[in-house]
Amino acid sequence: MMKIRSGITAVFLLAISACQSGAGETGADTVPILAVYSDSQCLKRELGIEVIRDADALAAWWAPLSRMQLPQRQLPQELATIDFVTSAVFVVSMGSRPTPDYAVELHSDHAPVRGSSLTLPVDFLQPTPGAALAQVVTSPCAVFTVPVNHYETIAVRDSQGNNMLESQL
Repeated sequence: MMKIRSGITAVFLLAISACQSGAGETGADTVPILAVYSDSQCLKRELGIEVIRDADALAAWWAPLSRMQLPQRQLPQELATIDFVTSAVFVVSMGSRPTPDYAVELHSDHAPVRGSSLTLPVDFLQPTPGAALAQVVTSPCAVFTVPVNHYETIAVRDSQGNNMLESQL
């Protein structure tokens, strides 16, 4: 009887630890992910992932966006205060879209990590079918931070489990 109880306890503890590893990926740990900025006009024509490695790279990424309106937009506080010593920064772009109401959003506050592969839990939102929308080209993107690590592969997986993007760094 004691062996059965010990076996049930072991299975229960194993099941709990599997649930805590996150995102339904066997053998994956998770790291916190934060959406720090999003915009509907990011001037990217193609779907993609961009790594922002330091404050100078962030300033270079922001420069064309700041010139899209007068007076020029200043770097938002949430971007200006990123600590590149502790945070890895990624921009996920949706590419050109024919109307407003497209967006890039997180569907989880934790990102699975397996070895040197990071998976960003991101959904690409689309307008409601049949909605009356202006015919204006947009290029939505969002900026995400995760704790620094030596990531070699970055993937984007939506809430349905579809791999949307993958990039080797």
